[in-house]
Amino acid sequence: MGLLDWFSSRRKNTVSDALWQQVTTPFPFLNHLLPSEQNDLRKLVDRFLQEKEFTSAGGLELTDEICVSIAVQGWCHP
Repeated sequence: MGLLDWFSSRRKNTVSDALWQQVTTPFPFLNHLLPSEQNDLRKLVDRFLQEKEFTSAGGLELTDEICVSIAVQGWCHP
């Protein structure tokens, strides 16, 4: 599956609107994105979360917020 396939995916969003707002609002680096770019980012994050598995160490309990935050920052920062 190529990167362009990710943008054309018709799958339902993994991340709820409320969770997306909660996680992305504190990130000032997202403020420069156009609405269409934010939409593309959300699709990429959704797809990433559907395809990847997270594990933790040291007893950290992974929450949806942590996983979405990791995915968002991973796509935005090389």
